[in-house]
Amino acid sequence: MALDFALLAKRRQELEDMKTQLKSEFFGLDSLIDKITDSLRTWYIFPELITRPVIINLWGMTGTGKTSIVRRISSLLNFFDRYIEVQMDSTSSGSGFYSNSIATILRNSSIEESSPGILLLDEIQRFKTIGQSGEDAPVERFQDVWMLLSDGKFAADSSLFREVEEMLNYQMWEGSKKEGSDEDDDGPKVARKKKTAKVTTPTKFFISPWEAQNLKKILKLSYPVQEIMTWNLARVQSELMNIRTRTNTWEIDYSKLLIFVSGNLDEAFSGANATEDCDTDADIYHNRTKKITQSDIKEALRHRFKPEQIARLGNNHVIYPSLSKSSYEALIRRTCNKYVTEMEQISGCKFELHDGIYQEIYENSVYPTQGTRPVFSSVHKIFSGALSTIALWGLENEFHDIKVIMQPVEQKLLGVCGNRQIEVSIDLDMRAARKLNTLDFNTMVAVHEAGHALVHAILNKRAPAEVKINLASFQGGYNALEYNPFQTKKQVKDSIATYFGGAAAEEIVFGVNRRSTGCAHDIKRATSVAAQFVRSHGFDGTISLITGECGQDTDYNTDVDSTNEAIENLCQSGFKEANSIIVENQAAFKRIVDALLESKCLNPKEFQDLLAGLVEVAVEEQSSHHNSAWLAYSQKP
Repeated sequence: MALDFALLAKRRQELEDMKTQLKSEFFGLDSLIDKITDSLRTWYIFPELITRPVIINLWGMTGTGKTSIVRRISSLLNFFDRYIEVQMDSTSSGSGFYSNSIATILRNSSIEESSPGILLLDEIQRFKTIGQSGEDAPVERFQDVWMLLSDGKFAADSSLFREVEEMLNYQMWEGSKKEGSDEDDDGPKVARKKKTAKVTTPTKFFISPWEAQNLKKILKLSYPVQEIMTWNLARVQSELMNIRTRTNTWEIDYSKLLIFVSGNLDEAFSGANATEDCDTDADIYHNRTKKITQSDIKEALRHRFKPEQIARLGNNHVIYPSLSKSSYEALIRRTCNKYVTEMEQISGCKFELHDGIYQEIYENSVYPTQGTRPVFSSVHKIFSGALSTIALWGLENEFHDIKVIMQPVEQKLLGVCGNRQIEVSIDLDMRAARKLNTLDFNTMVAVHEAGHALVHAILNKRAPAEVKINLASFQGGYNALEYNPFQTKKQVKDSIATYFGGAAAEEIVFGVNRRSTGCAHDIKRATSVAAQFVRSHGFDGTISLITGECGQDTDYNTDVDSTNEAIENLCQSGFKEANSIIVENQAAFKRIVDALLESKCLNPKEFQDLLAGLVEVAVEEQSSHHNSAWLAYSQKP
């Protein structure tokens, strides 16, 4: 077959145009868009070479653009009429027969056999085929998906031919009723009279469009649907007999599909379940998810699917990192400016936005594990309604140039023109939540988080990725510490001491009787790590695995009580080490606490600067007991 170089060049340019457009619409995904484009290049430019489906796996947290990017690809490549989305769910029975089989969904689509099309298998993480203990999970829908992913072909289904037979039988039955009918247009007659013969125009079509389309797909006919509609019953029966006398293998062929498999694997994306977190810097999650590898994805898939099923997904895994801070900022700026542009076109007013608007929307809209959806919602709630009110005010007063300014403390958006202005109330939910924390509470949290951060830094020779207080989504504050799944014996012991850094700091500053209940979670985690140290890792002299499981077929050491003392000793030792580190580094500890009280947040560079040299600390007097205690402690030499 001669190559049409003009057509190939046209398709190549269409791919480049698609890539450029995608990069203008999706922030922070340039390298992923390049990888996806390269993966589908042969499928689009040389579809004749494709003999099995091209499978591209998209993995990432919710709201990172996995589904949206597939929809845009189908639209930009003009495959919107040959595009199908299937929400994967292994247990619900669906709304009928057509929702239980991938083959049936494809047969009822506009995608022709042996022709290119795009299929999205979305939320694949819900399609579990194994249970928590490795047992087979019940699967009621889409069991044929693995056949499709293997080579794009389905085995012949005899029920399809029954459909043709039933259609023929129904039409013969209908025809026999008409031939033997004693009724005419005026209803039943008691005595049939001789009628004058009527000249009628022969019926052009014998088969309905839907039935003709179904026949074309089931019998793999090359005739146009309009021609099949003119066939009589004898012609349909003849075609059916031709099919049944064939000796070659009968398969349903969708081998030229481009299949996107999309999902969120919590096992690979650490922190994906922290849906309430609106305080952690987006770059913390971004940097963490950038380190996820194909091996991590396959390990996560192992908890949901059988090995042979994982193999059918192939090795083309595109891993979405969560959005970075700069991507969120660019998204907020673009979305706000879109509202402004539309409002200017409608109203004729010109709007100048103060930069503080973008920052405040960021602070009140970004949940790093939830992607873009909360951002769009918050921009609409905080900004678009208020902008409409300001635009109407401008129209009523014939103002043409309006400055829009954010007043976050007062929770107002101002429209200003000359010496005139309008105030519009807005809801900044996260700012309101953070205001609930008193100075006394923030002092206690600052002491607690400074203890964790200092112990971690001294033991690991590394600053935390972020330390924050005065939060809306956590119990006051948090430390973003790097997690290493493979640790040495010393590193495990150091992590126990780090967990006790907050409790030790509270007792040092406020006294034993004023240590807070906020330490409970730290104690739980430290105890868990200490238990693993003894019972799982064999770091305390007992080399056998201790599980506490008792049963006839349990081949483990089940003597748990004897290890409790060792676990308690490890926790006591970790607490003492944390205490010693804070006491020995009091000057740095004081600087960390004061910096947190002032700025509410420390990045690694700021934290490192606080560890160098001694700086005199000045603290204003406070009336509450935690602030008073901190004042007294910080003034000690």
